[in-house]
Amino acid sequence: MNKHLFVKVADIVSMAIIFICVSSCLKNKSIFLHEVKEFSFNESDCTLTGIPTGLEYEGDIAESLLIDSLLICQVEEPEGYLNVYRLKDFSLKATLCPLGRARNEFSTPFLLLSQYYKKNGDTYILVVDKASYIKEINLTQSLAQGSTIVTDMSDAPSIYEDKTVLYVNNNIRQLFMSEPKEQFSDDELALEYKIVDKANNDIIKIDLFSKPMNKDEEGVSNFSHGPIIKQPNRNMFGQPCSLMDYIIFFDIDNDKVFAAHRTGKPTFDDWAPDGRTLVFSRFAYATNNYLFAEYLKNNEAGRREKYLLVFDWSGNFKAGAKISPSVLSFVYDEKQNALYGWNRSNQDKVSSDVLYKFDLNGFLN
Repeated sequence: MNKHLFVKVADIVSMAIIFICVSSCLKNKSIFLHEVKEFSFNESDCTLTGIPTGLEYEGDIAESLLIDSLLICQVEEPEGYLNVYRLKDFSLKATLCPLGRARNEFSTPFLLLSQYYKKNGDTYILVVDKASYIKEINLTQSLAQGSTIVTDMSDAPSIYEDKTVLYVNNNIRQLFMSEPKEQFSDDELALEYKIVDKANNDIIKIDLFSKPMNKDEEGVSNFSHGPIIKQPNRNMFGQPCSLMDYIIFFDIDNDKVFAAHRTGKPTFDDWAPDGRTLVFSRFAYATNNYLFAEYLKNNEAGRREKYLLVFDWSGNFKAGAKISPSVLSFVYDEKQNALYGWNRSNQDKVSSDVLYKFDLNGFLN
């Protein structure tokens, strides 16, 4: 055989092998650009049964926090938008955030955020006022003086424009957020993730996907949308995706993104969901060690069942269980290893929320 011909044939074969390998790698590469940890969850393994604490609120509890044995709840009272209860006996300690137009007063739309932190020994919480202002409240001093102390405020993205926002470095001028693109076409993602530093007029974009999900006419573009929560002492954020079986983690200080995905469920490489079926609700809760997320499932009778899924901040699945009765706006007490959640009751045509306690010993240790 001609020596030169043999070399050419060998080169062609080598190039073909390389092309096949590269094509195979590209074909198998996920559009999600970061590490994904698979987890398994058996829905019939465990049921957590709560007991009523005796605390009942006539009306709706919109959001809750548990800080230093104090239960902070978003309400709507003539005295204000926040009720603070003592966890030891569920007595009312204070009502904060009174209605009005002054700096230390508030008006609707009002929202208690999940982020809280400590500075110089005092505890701070964040609320959205009039849907467009973020106000930092010194909770410690407010309780000591019996009046709401607003220590800082800034403009905030509207809570009505599908934007989800919390804050880096516990600084209300450094936003970590997801929001729709101002302009996008069918070949662009509808949501983008970024850190916005208002003080320095700086924006850092965080790439999550190499391209959009495949979708038909009913498929949604904001397939990764969901609530954002923050680890209290670190610049780590978690986002349970409302429409898919993913929880995305953002480690800002280490410039790292990763996700947890339930084995056997649709992935980002499949067709986009149509938006009609919720997977994770907007209710989630963060502690130093854990991320708690409410998982939703319709049973055979078509009734929605609620589950509690728990992850650590490395994205590892720790535990999961059905919640009975179903609750929302839940919080976690590390000292007791207990979950507290509000169950909505409608007796005698009067809507009220009843607080239940769930003992997590033996479930989460």
